[in-house]
Amino acid sequence: MAADGAGQTNLSNNPADDWEPAWSPDGRRIAFVSNRDGTGEIYVMNSDGSGQRNLSNHPDRDWFPAWSSTGQVAFESQRDGNWELYVISTAGGGTTRLTNNPADDMDPAWSPDGRRLAFYSTRSGNAEIYVMNADGSGATRLTDSPSDDWHPAWSPNGQRIAFQSNRDGNWELYVMDVDGGGLTRLTNHPADDQNPAWSPDGRQIVFASKRAGNAEIYVMNADGSGVTRLTNHDALDDWPAWSR
Repeated sequence: MAADGAGQTNLSNNPADDWEPAWSPDGRRIAFVSNRDGTGEIYVMNSDGSGQRNLSNHPDRDWFPAWSSTGQVAFESQRDGNWELYVISTAGGGTTRLTNNPADDMDPAWSPDGRRLAFYSTRSGNAEIYVMNADGSGATRLTDSPSDDWHPAWSPNGQRIAFQSNRDGNWELYVMDVDGGGLTRLTNHPADDQNPAWSPDGRQIVFASKRAGNAEIYVMNADGSGVTRLTNHDALDDWPAWSR
């Protein structure tokens, strides 16, 4: 759909479930998850929905693709027993495991320059936001809360990370500097606000919220002001992703 909610179009059009879209850096392709082969796998398609193909092709669950500026797709997978992070080339290269921890590592998000990945991990007991180098080295914890912090999203200028947290009772959206400082709460609503994604110019954040009763897509300014509802449907609207 357009940034104002108009022109909503079904791209994948399959009887199976397709979810968690992620745009390629050039805006020509979309990675997504589908269970059309029996379990969640990473697929890619052209931006008009054509040319759909299975990229990860593994019997275990592969979820949450994130496309880097260098053309690689990071994702989370249970192929080695628990949730770990992996990277695969869209040109058909092999899959590389990035994390190796008995806890769950999930929700990868690339820095704009493709040199680092933000993610959340339960290695400290609950879900916290971490950042690491693109090769999996140098993992550093950014958040420290007794509640859960999920779904990091890196700002286009590389200076801030938005995420969702239930530290104040329900799921709300927050933003922080890339070193974990400057924490700011963006939303304040009794319903759940989740899954933030930045606009290409960094001036807005699109997200999903249940403030209308079911999950709908909303957009707001990067400081949390000007919340506007984009979708209005009885079905679930979730996992927004902004094209570049």
